[in-house]
Amino acid sequence: MSIVNKKFSQTIIYSALKKAVEQYGTFHSENNRVNIIGIRGLQAEEASNNKYKLNSHDLWFNPNRYPFHLGFKAKVLKDYLGSPSKKILDIEVSCLSITNNAIWPEFITVYINGKEKKAKIINQSTLRFDPPIDFKVVKNSEIIFYGYQADSYDDTIAVAYKKNDKLMVKLYKATTERGDDEKRTSYKSYYSVILSDSFQYEYRLGLKHQNSYYALKPKNSQMGGYKWKSQEPVCDTERSDILKDGINIHYGENIDPSTWSLGCQVIHNKNNFKDFMKFFGYKNIDNGTKLKDDEIDIDKVKDNSHPYYTLINVKDFEKNLRQLFFPLYKKNKITKDNKEHYYQNNLESLNYFPITAYGWWHNGVHISGKTNDKIQAIADGKIVYVSISREHDNKYGSPNFILLKHEMTIDDKKIIFYSKYMHLHEVNIKKELTGNEQIPDWIKNKFYYGEIDAGFNGFVAKTYENDDGSKSLTLFKKSNDKSEHIEELKEGDKFEILQKPQGSFVRVKTSQRNEGYLYYKNNSISICKKLHKWAIDNDQIKDGIFKEPRGFTEPVSVCAGDVIGYMGEGIEHHRNYCLIPANN
Repeated sequence: MSIVNKKFSQTIIYSALKKAVEQYGTFHSENNRVNIIGIRGLQAEEASNNKYKLNSHDLWFNPNRYPFHLGFKAKVLKDYLGSPSKKILDIEVSCLSITNNAIWPEFITVYINGKEKKAKIINQSTLRFDPPIDFKVVKNSEIIFYGYQADSYDDTIAVAYKKNDKLMVKLYKATTERGDDEKRTSYKSYYSVILSDSFQYEYRLGLKHQNSYYALKPKNSQMGGYKWKSQEPVCDTERSDILKDGINIHYGENIDPSTWSLGCQVIHNKNNFKDFMKFFGYKNIDNGTKLKDDEIDIDKVKDNSHPYYTLINVKDFEKNLRQLFFPLYKKNKITKDNKEHYYQNNLESLNYFPITAYGWWHNGVHISGKTNDKIQAIADGKIVYVSISREHDNKYGSPNFILLKHEMTIDDKKIIFYSKYMHLHEVNIKKELTGNEQIPDWIKNKFYYGEIDAGFNGFVAKTYENDDGSKSLTLFKKSNDKSEHIEELKEGDKFEILQKPQGSFVRVKTSQRNEGYLYYKNNSISICKKLHKWAIDNDQIKDGIFKEPRGFTEPVSVCAGDVIGYMGEGIEHHRNYCLIPANN
């Protein structure tokens, strides 16, 4: 799929971003938590009716396929006696192990004998110069290419979040690449950087970019990418995991980003960046003034003190940018094989839509699978009615179902339709979730607290190897990893949260009654989700969830492809469920 001048709603873009990010890390789907996503290779601009117009383009930065796009040093293989009367067109060189030149430009800028020249890569060992060279070039001379650099803001930085269960997206013009001016003398001591996509990084607030204005800075120096000094171009694709400092998210004013980035993620225009920083509570980025509660825009959220930034490429985004999914999670893509799977289901049961082979009305299609297979929403929508707590009947199967309302624009016409998912497995709610329960995210987000706070319980999910070969997780006396060790916890050890986390540490009390701090930002501990007090007091869900079928006065939003339930047993123990299409 290639996106060319196509318009998409915020909900569809949100869904695609969510699916892409979840491949590489955490995506926050609860209200008032933002996700920052860099999309390398996508251009976006606002369109009418709450939509964005999108265009994708080829990615020059792909170190696995195009390693020399980062730069190279090639050695001349023999002497060339060039002169004004005898100019040199082609020069044979080493170190051009190029396997694919499909997206190289017609010419690249190289440096030979200290002079800037235009050259074209003819094959793995030949450079052609235009105009031809009119000076002498000796054997083993170096020809230097400093790599591709950003010359326009042709990427996108997205903010995806929920506000009152409404799916929201804000897209900003940006560049995720290094500028083309790192050869300047003032930058020769700096490393120029390109962050690797398909990774998630943690950022922090409250720090200034170059002591000028408040921006986002990486929380630590462990960032994946490629780095080099301007006078030392890359000759291989060796990846560095220690990109120290400076990989900020900031802004650049010029339409040409070349002077604004040594590898930072740069949003175009100060006003756009100020709008971006409102998501983190900033009223004025120059002096760090925070927004007051009554100044918060309805489309802005705050208190995202340690946001995640996930950098993806446009292919990750495009493959998830579709409006419709098949409902069976493991067969969610619309392919010839999956269409055949759905067709065979109906042949086997003879329960066609809308009239069965037996002549009676059948308002749905049978889809076969196994008990507890994941069932996903076929499109973006809202859960308007639900019944998922009753046990199955031996004759009629599971009576549980979920009803979704969908709104979709096709050829500029607004279409409203419903999808109903029947014969679902029952879901029982607990006061605390350890993370192993089979409960859809929409239930977790609506009925459980999203933020960690005092009184929550947790357990050690992952331990680390010590010098003596043992494995444990350290309980520190203070909220830093240089402080005194109080206790070494083993996998499965439980603890109680004593106060809301500050930074990357959380204060706890262990089962040995020791109090101290655990580092929790590396998935080493698991916090049990706690049921909202109003949910505990609700008669319908005191002993489970939704004792009777229930409609939502404030429907719950779900994205296309979100898991909404699990397969139960159908009629006469057929392990299937029915999807009932209906139009309104």
